[in-house]
Amino acid sequence: MKHLVFLLSLMLFALTPAKAQNDITPDMLNDAYCHQLDSAAKECFLSKDYDNALQFKWRETEILKRMYGESDSTYIASLGFLPRAYLRLGQKEKAVSVTRQAIDLWGKYVSTQDDTYAIFLDNLAYYYANLGQNKEALEYSLQSLGVYEALLRNDHDMASILLHCAEYSWADGKINAAIKYELRSLAILKDLYGELSDEYIDELPYLQRFYEDAGDRDNAKKIEDKIAELKEKKSHRFDIDGIATPEGCRQHNREALICAMYYLDHPADDAQIPAIERYISKWAITSPDVNIVVDESITILLVADQEKAAPYISAYVAAYVEYALKHNVKDVDDNGKKAIFARFINYYAANRDITGRIDLLEKYVSE
Repeated sequence: MKHLVFLLSLMLFALTPAKAQNDITPDMLNDAYCHQLDSAAKECFLSKDYDNALQFKWRETEILKRMYGESDSTYIASLGFLPRAYLRLGQKEKAVSVTRQAIDLWGKYVSTQDDTYAIFLDNLAYYYANLGQNKEALEYSLQSLGVYEALLRNDHDMASILLHCAEYSWADGKINAAIKYELRSLAILKDLYGELSDEYIDELPYLQRFYEDAGDRDNAKKIEDKIAELKEKKSHRFDIDGIATPEGCRQHNREALICAMYYLDHPADDAQIPAIERYISKWAITSPDVNIVVDESITILLVADQEKAAPYISAYVAAYVEYALKHNVKDVDDNGKKAIFARFINYYAANRDITGRIDLLEKYVSE
């Protein structure tokens, strides 16, 4: 990927958006080239090279428009990426205007009732907040919430939208509304990740502040005490003494699921990974609620490259635990095994630049 980024950087270096538009040639009008531009843009964005991220994504967007027209959902989604780079380059007004354009097009040609439309509205609220325009930020944040609520999903995106509603309500002086939205979001975060998760604990100080600003000292003190209590519990979160027996494991099924999800959704060099890895391994060996069958394509890694393979073997176990507990099955069927393997490969694709690449797994990524 770094080699690809370098080559494309040479192609687009020093080009302004206007020049990039005029520099598009007929041989670039194909999906494969757009995919390369998209990958390069995301790589640059993650590397905080926002100038080139903008150039790559801008060119991809222009090509998609020429190929499929402005009614194409892929074009509009690509357009919706541009404001992220504009904001980081200090072009806040441009971020707002392009997001409004993406919202108008998505609403006109795709839907005003789906999750993408809601996320675009949420993004627009965020960009207005960065301009210090709190009323506009709250207006579009509430519009986003209205769309997403109709989808009946209490997922991470819903929690994030509610957090933004709370933040912008507070900034606009609507403290009671801020408390209401914050409580709703925290309930979802607790359900998704558990009350010992960073996602949950890190949000509690905001609720404490809202209570303080509302003059509710009693509830503010309760939240302060709750934060201290949870941080103390968290320091012992991954103790394996409680899962030394099958029944102990069963009592900690939810914690095992949260650990498995955390392992798979965080980078391999995350500070909490070693403790989580020990916990999952112990739980998987002792639990009566999962029967892990390790595929030959996984066991061969032990022989092929033990040092690099170690985190991926643990990722496979985590994927198995996650699937079994989410679907409440002890023995996983063939479709489940395919889903587990796909989760495992996605983890590898996200972490191979951290751990080093494994030839045996590269072929699955390319597929």
